[in-house]
Amino acid sequence: MLLAAELVLAGMIVEALHPSAFWAGWQSRPAFPAMPQPLFAGISPTVEIDDSDGSVSVVASADGNVHASGSGSSISHIANGVRVTSDSHIEVAVPRGTHLVIEHCDGATITGALSGLDVQSDDGSIVASGLDLRGVNATLHSDSGSVTVSGRFGPGGNYDFSSDDGSITVALASGSDAAIDASTNDGNVEIDGQSASGDDAASLTARAGSGSSEMRVHAQDGSIRITTNGAM
Repeated sequence: MLLAAELVLAGMIVEALHPSAFWAGWQSRPAFPAMPQPLFAGISPTVEIDDSDGSVSVVASADGNVHASGSGSSISHIANGVRVTSDSHIEVAVPRGTHLVIEHCDGATITGALSGLDVQSDDGSIVASGLDLRGVNATLHSDSGSVTVSGRFGPGGNYDFSSDDGSITVALASGSDAAIDASTNDGNVEIDGQSASGDDAASLTARAGSGSSEMRVHAQDGSIRITTNGAM
């Protein structure tokens, strides 16, 4: 209370000597950035995210809207859903059944049931967990960073996980159905404890269920570990 009274008294003195100078200076202080308003994206929407200089965290939305929080972020409607842009770390909540497209980011963490994935990390690791995919395309690629994926990969899909410089770990939950083709140009490949290694390149194939989906896992420089019982 004493400090507040002193501030008011100081303001009155400055106002008396220099009218409006004190209050003009006070009002010119920068405000906290406002968070974008959430948007309804429709049924099974596409959500595009472009974060040119930051990491991205994606979780499930509790109310069916798309929410975005982060300094410098913006959110807008596009023809088939919602687009989010930012130049720093951003957190985005998306509805269940979203087709998620991350065009650029410096690493991504993704959790929840989605209807498709297309994620590109320019510099940073990708972690995607709790996925439940069926009959859709899912692509995760990091130019420089590891890729870690877990979930159910159902029949009729095409799943492609790759890194130019980093290891890859894939855990297929019970009920997955995929023909797996794993290879590295420099490292080891392990599927359910069976391993392959060489002076440079190594590769292994395996099948989960009837193998009706195609799963390609490739590392330019890094080892690969895959389990078909959900264990990481």
